[in-house]
Amino acid sequence: MTYVNVGAMTPDGTRLVTKAALKRATADGSVIFDQTAVVHYDALPGYIEVGDLLRLYDQMDEAPVLSVVGPDPYSNRRWYANVKIGRDGKPTVS
Repeated sequence: MTYVNVGAMTPDGTRLVTKAALKRATADGSVIFDQTAVVHYDALPGYIEVGDLLRLYDQMDEAPVLSVVGPDPYSNRRWYANVKIGRDGKPTVS
């Protein structure tokens, strides 16, 4: 299983403040994940949308797990979450 380090924000660039906000935004597809590692995971773009994970899941039968740090992965690490595609083909946040 592959893990990709990311931060999470709304489409207008505002960081998600809570894990609950991440869950809501992931459920309705209004979240963008930005890769934060020095070396990016090549199968995904630098800015990842939920649809990118779903396409990768369809192609490979497995998508990487997004390891989210928030609200800001660089300066404010108050909460952590994993986002993955579940067996039902829908994104889940844990």
